[in-house]
Amino acid sequence: MTTKNRIFPPWNEINNFKQPLTLGERFLAEYLDRNLPEDWKVYLRAELDWGGDGSTPDIVIAHKSNGIMIIEVKDIDLKKYSRKTFKNELGQEKDRFCRNEYVAKKNKKIPIPVTDPIDQISEYKNLLIQNIPEIADDIFDNLEKKNLIQCGLYFHHEDFKLNEAKKLIGDFDPREIHLFDRKELLKGKDNIRNVVPLLKENKNITMGEEWFDKFSNWIMPPLHRIEQGIKLSFNQKQKRYTYPKPQAKQKLAGVAGSGKTLVLAYRAAKLAEQNKKVLIICFNITLKHYIKKQIKKAAVKFSWRNIRINHFHGFTKNYSFKFPSDLAYPFKGTQNENLEQHVKNVIAHRKINKDYFKYDAILIDEGQDFKEDWYKFLCDFLTENEEVIFAVDEKQNIYDRDLSWVGKGRWGILNQGYRIPREQIKIINNFSRKFLKLFDDNDENPEILPPDDNQLSLLPMSPKSIWKNIKSFDEVKNSVDRSLVYLLNELSMKKSDIVILVDSHKEGKELKNHIIEKFKFDNIMDIFNIADRFLGRLKKYRFRIDSPYLKMSTIHSFKGWEARNVIIVTPEKKSIDSQLYAALTRVRENLIVFNRNERYAKFGHENFEALN
Repeated sequence: MTTKNRIFPPWNEINNFKQPLTLGERFLAEYLDRNLPEDWKVYLRAELDWGGDGSTPDIVIAHKSNGIMIIEVKDIDLKKYSRKTFKNELGQEKDRFCRNEYVAKKNKKIPIPVTDPIDQISEYKNLLIQNIPEIADDIFDNLEKKNLIQCGLYFHHEDFKLNEAKKLIGDFDPREIHLFDRKELLKGKDNIRNVVPLLKENKNITMGEEWFDKFSNWIMPPLHRIEQGIKLSFNQKQKRYTYPKPQAKQKLAGVAGSGKTLVLAYRAAKLAEQNKKVLIICFNITLKHYIKKQIKKAAVKFSWRNIRINHFHGFTKNYSFKFPSDLAYPFKGTQNENLEQHVKNVIAHRKINKDYFKYDAILIDEGQDFKEDWYKFLCDFLTENEEVIFAVDEKQNIYDRDLSWVGKGRWGILNQGYRIPREQIKIINNFSRKFLKLFDDNDENPEILPPDDNQLSLLPMSPKSIWKNIKSFDEVKNSVDRSLVYLLNELSMKKSDIVILVDSHKEGKELKNHIIEKFKFDNIMDIFNIADRFLGRLKKYRFRIDSPYLKMSTIHSFKGWEARNVIIVTPEKKSIDSQLYAALTRVRENLIVFNRNERYAKFGHENFEALN
């Protein structure tokens, strides 16, 4: 007998799925619904953001303290599959899961790779952690909590043999991925603890209701209600781009602080209100959570199921998983050469293959980070609605992209800053005139105009702009110490309202360790590289501005964000004109720069207060 309100969606909806459940999916779902303890939830093919192409794991089960288990069901006969060695364009080798069918290629018979079950289920777990930063936070602080999210591979075929399957499937950690078959289910309720290892209680670690609530709202997102948003005030130029415009590809140039991201976020909410499918694409993975936070501000009723937010390489990765016979994500890590080749392969594949989820509108934030072929590739995922906004600030072109392809045409121009204090707008414009001269004569890259008088009351009354020229990294440490004391004690700032921006991961890590030792902070939220790939990914997934910690980042990774107090450390010799411009524009109140670069020394002396 099933438990009321335990399975989502309810059985009457499941029975009307356009694509009916497979025999294995139904057999396992009914078993779990009958035999799991009453306080467990069961989700079938939940419509959630597992990547944006409509794919989803077959079954997910969850409990408020025991954890979450993501289950993929395979009705396949493993005798019809094998593992074969392939080489990618860089000469790297990897064993891939293949059907025992062959295609002719260059006078050779090549086996057909299919989605590797281990890669597939592992990616689902990765996406869950990536999209719920509070979970990434907890796991980063306590790695044992990683075991609260487990994966299951269920093989329904009657000839399944576990020992043979383990050899065929390849390497995996049995503590994270559990293999089981129909024979285990036929043993009935008494065997449920072997089917779901999370039922074996571990009193040392528990998920907690906050985890469960965040997970529950993500896997079955409620409607965003009007009262959950706030009343947003847009000026006339902004309003032109906040409402849907079918069959229009719009270019929007905006200065720093002009509200480009908020405009795109509101546009996404209005599109979703019309039941349009929306893809928002950025470049940095860290920006995903910020964009979602901006969308939540919209006082609009819409379904989160209509909105997908992704970074560009995440989108191409999801695409490659959809076509395993043609594409393989980089075999070894995410080195630049691998990613570059991966993107080329995906773009080439899309030109001849149109079988993928499409969107009514695609909104591109931080467009100056994108290449021409990336933009054209994304536009190929549009429905007949063909709605695009391409938002840029060329002055923040920190990757030195060639943007001549964008063309002049008719641009929408947002040239009024509304979050940066008037005094600092003047400094930023002076910097632009001195170091980014080529841009200021261009209509698409105007100077920042100060906010209207009626907006001034929303900005800080007495923001500080402080500069100090120094010579050594030891002096950087001492100067940062004094600035933190000043912000925390004299200005009564919270450490969570402070970000420290550096040019390199190496210096960032050294400065972070120094600050922890000096101030005895329990934690600092940073994105600096570490050897462990899993922990490195967690750092980026968890990074968000509303966390209770001091933040540290490279200038590159913080682009698009904002903070009340910004401390910038320039590199000793390297010229970073666009990067430094981007860093200066991240401020909302107090701006402090410690400069070791002779190129910027005179500018700081002429435009900032001196630090005593």
